[in-house]
Amino acid sequence: MNALAKPLRRTVVRSTTFIGICLLTSAVSAQETGSQIGDRTKFQDWTVRCIQRDNALPCDLIHQIIQVQTKERVLSISIAYSPQENKDAIQITLPLGIWLEHGVELHIDDFKVPDIRVRRCDLNGCYVEASLEDELRVRLQSGADARMIVYDPQKNPIPLPFSLKGFAEGYQYLVQQSSYRLSR
Repeated sequence: MNALAKPLRRTVVRSTTFIGICLLTSAVSAQETGSQIGDRTKFQDWTVRCIQRDNALPCDLIHQIIQVQTKERVLSISIAYSPQENKDAIQITLPLGIWLEHGVELHIDDFKVPDIRVRRCDLNGCYVEASLEDELRVRLQSGADARMIVYDPQKNPIPLPFSLKGFAEGYQYLVQQSSYRLSR
């Protein structure tokens, strides 16, 4: 096998897995409004939700920040787990009107996640979509303080703090439910 073929094949497999997990996360988010909720289990500030859809129950672990006065979503973090690949994907939904060129920052305690880019925007917000690496997942599970930092059009930072209370327990339940639902 050619020296470039093996890494390229690995990249294609990872990309296909990532796209599938992101579609699963998006399907749970989009289906929640119009489908039967099969399961919703709260873990402090995080919720595992599984949506009945075409004989499958995709699940995700989600945390949302809602602006009290306007009732609008300011931040949504959704994590999906694929038991077939033993991989996670994360989708972060941010408000419209942020300065995209700089990207966004994710801080967990004193750790800053490098190079976070917004992949796309639509009428519901701007999205960061990526594979969730083990190191970041472990930091989310053990962290005490977390915040996203976005920038307004004048390039001023806007911190969006979010809770990690219940993340570790919720993630464990997400993996358990995803694996169980696959085996049915």
